[in-house]
Amino acid sequence: MKSIPWRWLLPSVQLALALACHILDTHVYRTGVYRDRVVNNTVYFAQHSPAWLVRLSNGMNFPALVLAYPLRNEVNPIYERNSVYTLIWISPHYVGFFVSIFLLWYWIGRSLENRQTAHRRWPRNARLAALAGGIAFCVLTATYANQMIATEFTPERQIGVFGIAWASVLLTCFLWQIMREFGGGAPRQRLFVVAIIVSITACAWLGGPWGTMQALGEYLRPDSVRMLPLNGQCTTSKTVPANLAQTVEAQGRPHHLSPQEFMVCHSMFRIPQGDPRFTAVLGGSNLEKWLPVTPGDRLYQFRRHFALVVADDGGEVIVEAAFIQSRWEYLLCNWNKTRSSWSWPYEGLQEAN
Repeated sequence: MKSIPWRWLLPSVQLALALACHILDTHVYRTGVYRDRVVNNTVYFAQHSPAWLVRLSNGMNFPALVLAYPLRNEVNPIYERNSVYTLIWISPHYVGFFVSIFLLWYWIGRSLENRQTAHRRWPRNARLAALAGGIAFCVLTATYANQMIATEFTPERQIGVFGIAWASVLLTCFLWQIMREFGGGAPRQRLFVVAIIVSITACAWLGGPWGTMQALGEYLRPDSVRMLPLNGQCTTSKTVPANLAQTVEAQGRPHHLSPQEFMVCHSMFRIPQGDPRFTAVLGGSNLEKWLPVTPGDRLYQFRRHFALVVADDGGEVIVEAAFIQSRWEYLLCNWNKTRSSWSWPYEGLQEAN
């Protein structure tokens, strides 16, 4: 029985589908624009273009998007045909994308054929080099997908989810092959090890590649006191002036912070807290790491450390309170901060109707 020519069938079908989706994309989008009566609305465009057909096509062929990434800005048309409901727009970026689709599915089809028939194997060093390149490509795929998910545009975020799925599947396949090359035990054992590696990688990514590592690293750091240097004559104190004590307590409570140390300063600037010039009492260079948490620039954060700076009505007495967040709370905040990007619609986004 003759085997199916996957190396030609898969790329031909996928390329035909991608071209069809590209042609129908503008028709679907413009039909929705006239239906919803939102012509020339940039917010609507950002949240609805490309249409669902192209989102599905790009998701199914996400590795091709990665291969065509160097041409992402080459969008000037080579060929253009525009009408009321249809726009055919061929640019170098699309040419690179369609060629990448063919190459991607040709490689997948060839891999399927090689599993069904005996074939000549490459030298071992060449195979290992190819697998190393495959792992690097998985990293690039996950990075690009993460970049898309982090945007506020729904179409890109939805396409990015496909990218993470592709990165996970490809990583599993390449790790499986690497374990075979080094004789990594029985098939079930290899599958278990690969599943563990991919799961750990996915969990680290979901919490943020840097945020999670940073939060976990805080478990190894001993608690310390970090404060913003203030301009003025300052002394450490265990108590807060009565007129500012309520403000300090109210600011720290919502964030579940533990007080560590207080500093009371007598400033010669005498600038009220609501004045835009109030940051003069803070060392300007220190604000590069300390980020404002609350409006009015009262509470600043550097990792687990929080510094609350409040002043009396005349700006003469300034109190800085050093707080620290528990390691567990800090880990949850990093996790939820990244995990919230999975929600639709994007937090704080108002779609145009």
